Amino acid sequence: MAILGPAASSRTVQKYVPTRGFRGFGGQALDVYLDEALTQPATIKVFQSSAPDTPGPTIADSRVRLTRDSQVPMFWFPDGVRTLWGKVARGGPKVRLDAFDPAAELAGETPAPSMALVGSYHQPPSPLITTFQSGHGFTNNAGGAGGDDLVDFALGSQSVFSTTDGIATAKTWKRTAMTAVNATGKYPVVWVKIDPFPDLPQMSTGTFQAGSAATETRAPRKAMAGLKLYLGDTNLGNSFQWEMNSGSSMPWLTPGVWHRVTLPWGQSTTSGSPARAAITDCQFRLIDAGAATTVTISGTPTGGSFTLSVNGETTAPIAYNATGAAVVSALEALNTFNPGDLAATAGALPGTAVKLVFYGAFVGAGRPILSASGAGLTGGTSPAVAVVNGESVPPVTVRWNGVGLLSQSTAWPNGVVSFTFDDTYLSHFTEARRYLDKYGFGGTAYVIQEYVGLPGRMTLDHLRQMERTSGWEIAGHATTGAVHNLRLQNLTDEQLDQEFAAQRRFLRENGFRGDHTAYPGGEFDERVLAACNRWMSAGRTVFQRSETLPPARRSKLRSGGYVTSSHTVATLTAAIDQAYANGEWMIFSNHDLVSVIGSTSDQLITDFQQVVDYAYTKGIPVRTVGEVLRTKP
Repeated sequence: MAILGPAASSRTVQKYVPTRGFRGFGGQALDVYLDEALTQPATIKVFQSSAPDTPGPTIADSRVRLTRDSQVPMFWFPDGVRTLWGKVARGGPKVRLDAFDPAAELAGETPAPSMALVGSYHQPPSPLITTFQSGHGFTNNAGGAGGDDLVDFALGSQSVFSTTDGIATAKTWKRTAMTAVNATGKYPVVWVKIDPFPDLPQMSTGTFQAGSAATETRAPRKAMAGLKLYLGDTNLGNSFQWEMNSGSSMPWLTPGVWHRVTLPWGQSTTSGSPARAAITDCQFRLIDAGAATTVTISGTPTGGSFTLSVNGETTAPIAYNATGAAVVSALEALNTFNPGDLAATAGALPGTAVKLVFYGAFVGAGRPILSASGAGLTGGTSPAVAVVNGESVPPVTVRWNGVGLLSQSTAWPNGVVSFTFDDTYLSHFTEARRYLDKYGFGGTAYVIQEYVGLPGRMTLDHLRQMERTSGWEIAGHATTGAVHNLRLQNLTDEQLDQEFAAQRRFLRENGFRGDHTAYPGGEFDERVLAACNRWMSAGRTVFQRSETLPPARRSKLRSGGYVTSSHTVATLTAAIDQAYANGEWMIFSNHDLVSVIGSTSDQLITDFQQVVDYAYTKGIPVRTVGEVLRTKP
């Protein structure tokens, strides 16, 4: 059970009531319900001051009595529940009750005892296709290493592991011709653990930080190039395929811990004509980033240039002292490569070798063979350039512990959309709110507290109006711009608690409904997720996948509609179609709405309006993040 937290000073609940609705009802009976409609009485238990960590007997009729000063007395919430609803028995007001102690938060203390189950959905998968116990019947292909693991497992008494060979040989566990299972109306759920692996050279194409038109950040690529689940039939001649590798510097599946992952159908690709109603084959596939190519220069040249050749094409002259990025730029000018196909170490030549890693169409396929000419190098002693093709990268190890099928929520049979807005831009009030009002839609604003009231940003009055008259919710993002730009994973454990407590304090002090957050930059680690679970009902990432209903993990919500200036209206409306067709949750993450693009995180006002129009015409429900999270499966 989870306690509605006692204030350390008085040992009574200092319940924040947004409407002060209980004032004047001191001493009267309060009925407690699970739902806002007041149809489901909550199973609550007595708080015993003599045994503060042990729930007492169940409270009869789900009824407590307000204190004389109209405060809610202490009691224990049901497991996994953060929010209840209270109604004064004799015609009094209805008020939301939260399982946190605002008084402790205001004092900067640690939160009241947390809900161990909040942030996870514990409906058991049915059926379980495998948990990889003894006699599981899956076969492990050649190359690298693989086998049963009797030491590291999440389910039962063993898991299986795959270790790649470092040269992009796919490692698989596969079983076919099983008894058919019906996956209709269910999501695949996978148990997986990725061993920590090293960063490879930085991406050859940069990404821009949200809100900045001038700062380009280059993120390291990872040694793991692919992590897939296949479900299908006819020896996988017909199959659904899910790619679980995020391929970015912020993996959604953090290495070193076991994950229980639900996979949305809308994010799968297909081969042949698979049928959800008759799944007989299953395969898990892992592949590393594969062979690399190293460029070195000898003879200590002091000037001139060299060239690289591949598939009958030759680059323009490359300076003798080129950086890795310059080498990549020269190669990407050739027809052989597309942007994103290459990554390189920093260099610079001639003193430091440049290592190239190939991605995109080259993952798991034949590697391009490069040659070089140093005829244009000058100075030094017999300067020359050399290329070594086919170096390996560090192997990757992944453990699998099962796959099952989890029933989809029936609450949103045609899916649901949430429009969310980061960083407190004034356009969220002047443009987004105004246009969403046209259809009675609400949005979710994730605010940076320090920015409230600054030029070009929203004021408290704006935020309050959005909640009170337009059906929005205001939620947390960061206390300051400095914290936002630093990213939460760079804070200490103590600083994380202080950050999330301050976000909740701001929301509660100002009477806002939101009790969740969006991670700055979408970045997190397991410490951030744990702190979020202590203080917030959920945390939104920018991992670009649709979210399942119920979510895989509430503290790690996927945002399939992370919007940048490069996204077209067609791309965003296709995401709505995907959610509608598969009964999934599409969370759009927006920043500034503008008439002229000034940053890669901007979206044109007209584009935003077309997407909203499309959602309305499609007939897909539009709800705030909190409204979807409070929906019962």
